[in-house]
Amino acid sequence: MSTFNIDRPLLSEILTDIGTGRIQLPDFQRDWIWDDYRIRSLLASVSQAFPIGAVLTLAVDGKKSLTRLVEGVNRANIVESSNTLILDGQQRLTALFQSLKSKRGAYTLNKKQERVTRYYYFDIEKCLSDEIDREKAVLSCRDNRRVRRASGEIIDLDSTEMEYEHSIFPVNKIFDSDDWGDEYKDYWQGDSSKRELFNTFNREVIGCFKQYNLPTIRLREDTPRKAVCLIFEKLNTRGVELKVFELLTVAFAIDNFQLREDWKKRSKRLKKYPVLGDLNRTHFLRTLTLLSTKANPKIATASCTRRSILQLTAEDYKKWADITEDGFIKAVEFLRKEKIFRAKDVPYQTQLTTLAAILADVNLAQEAIISEESHQLDESRKEELIKVVKTQVNKDQKISRWYWCGVFGEMYASAVVAQIANDFSEVISWLREETDSPSTIREATFQSDKLLEVQTRHSAVYKGAIAMCMRSGCLDFLTGSPIENKVSSDSNIDLHHIFPSDWCKRNGIESNDSESIFNKTVLSRTTNQSIGGQAPSKYLSKMKAANIDDAKVEKILTSHLISAEFLREDDFWGFFNTRKEALLKVIEKAMGKKVIRDGEDSPDTSAQ
Repeated sequence: MSTFNIDRPLLSEILTDIGTGRIQLPDFQRDWIWDDYRIRSLLASVSQAFPIGAVLTLAVDGKKSLTRLVEGVNRANIVESSNTLILDGQQRLTALFQSLKSKRGAYTLNKKQERVTRYYYFDIEKCLSDEIDREKAVLSCRDNRRVRRASGEIIDLDSTEMEYEHSIFPVNKIFDSDDWGDEYKDYWQGDSSKRELFNTFNREVIGCFKQYNLPTIRLREDTPRKAVCLIFEKLNTRGVELKVFELLTVAFAIDNFQLREDWKKRSKRLKKYPVLGDLNRTHFLRTLTLLSTKANPKIATASCTRRSILQLTAEDYKKWADITEDGFIKAVEFLRKEKIFRAKDVPYQTQLTTLAAILADVNLAQEAIISEESHQLDESRKEELIKVVKTQVNKDQKISRWYWCGVFGEMYASAVVAQIANDFSEVISWLREETDSPSTIREATFQSDKLLEVQTRHSAVYKGAIAMCMRSGCLDFLTGSPIENKVSSDSNIDLHHIFPSDWCKRNGIESNDSESIFNKTVLSRTTNQSIGGQAPSKYLSKMKAANIDDAKVEKILTSHLISAEFLREDDFWGFFNTRKEALLKVIEKAMGKKVIRDGEDSPDTSAQ
């Protein structure tokens, strides 16, 4: 049995229904504005009775659906609630309604992608010429009503008399052309050629609009929600826009829930935290889906594939959205302890998805314990909760170890969806002492020479190394105050050279070494500028001049994993090798396993 009907209503009827509110847009549809050329091309096609493609609509109960008017519709003209939603064809119908039916003009984009209003006209004589492309006969202008013809001639159309004088027909009179035609003929009085000109135009051009049938695929109101989503995905002409969020927005709108508005509010709240600045809706949906599928007894394992996300219902989303949001806030707290404060310093945004899900699940377990503490429990439930309590011990250390093995093992460099789901399930089981350490910890390896290969923030390993430096408690070179106190609020805090780049060039240090993470640390711009291109021994003298004694200098440099003696001697290689080893030991501690040095084979088992 078919879920749809195919009709061929008149374009004029469709536009009338749009104007009265009978046909509207689903609330999830975004505003869409065509540029001037596409509108002129569309008008030219209809004026020649060329096909412009079918539209897809859905029959609905307007009182139960979240809808909005097509842009350009005057609310004062609304006489009935919507019973039809436009699923595909929004751009074409909006452009046609605004140019043909609205007296306020059509919204378009100029070359700077700025929104402007334009009015459209047909050059009557050019429309009837076999030698002129129809698109060149479609003219447009701004509010000043100054039209430029293809010849370059500029015509003022600020009065109907000027329209008659130049035989320029306003497109928004197409469905009400009789009065304009009569007045045009009166203007030219006894000129029979003008009378014949308009009669031909009326028959061959205006007639095309009045008799134009627009193929319409109309889905019935009882069409299953999944079918609507699938059809919408297949037929929507914007293709690139139809990511999982858009499809889920369609599905939820059918259930009367505004996903886009909900995400907008949550995103605003979450992005108050600088470290979540790059969090997007896909990350959020993946985390939510992990939690939802894990709790669903009908699903064997937690998942966050595209298919799993699209199987979410609006009720699923509403149940888990707050919990997911709390998970990301817990992730902020976790990352702060790990000395990651800004979005640009997060090694893998995709791993943040897993982290938030893990922390949300752990938090749910803790809340379950608290809520049941005061209740009389049977023995089996007591044993279960005691087990959960035990797993909370050292959970932070375990999660931290998993996190850094994921970073330095580059486990999120590819196949991230599978990695996210596997890590979530395995880490949760590990925290509950149901299984051994997760595969990310078992399989992660890190070789010391990797730190020489990565020299920009594009690398997760590079970002991880920055955090390792910060974990040592970096103090500002000039003030001695903790740098982490300023990282979130001061955009001038960044990585800078310890042995300045200019000094390295003058002393024959290869860029591969001078630009490596071993020769960089976190400093303020002011501190870096005070260092300039001077040798370390020179800027150490500046530190002493700022009333920082030798003991304090030693403490400051040690907080950056730097040995002061090599800086005093301007000994780059002594400094380089010592700091390299110090940083590798910090990484080993974070991963809980040995880093492979140059010439060493990969160990068979992880260090405990």
